Amino acid sequence: MPRLRRRADAPGVAAGDLLGHRAVILVGDAGYYERFGFSAASTGALRMPGPYERERLLACELAPGALRGAGGLIAPASPPPSRLSGLMDRIAGSQAPIGQPA
Repeated sequence: MPRLRRRADAPGVAAGDLLGHRAVILVGDAGYYERFGFSAASTGALRMPGPYERERLLACELAPGALRGAGGLIAPASPPPSRLSGLMDRIAGSQAPIGQPA
């Protein structure tokens, strides 16, 4: 288990694992991040917007095979809705006037 212990020290890996992500992708120096389990082996079919050095696009699979078959443009995930937006959605979908029970 020493490799997993070292992997948890890498930036973003512990947080990714806690949040239930199956992989962490970053752009960085392979020589440095290899010690944490990152490599370019599973990022060949992935691409990023804008210029970058392909050999610096690295991934660490937190679940074996998580990136198998992955390809295409990497884009940020949509943030989860805020509590305010949920409240606004409920108000907009309500038939009762604001302040009145539905």
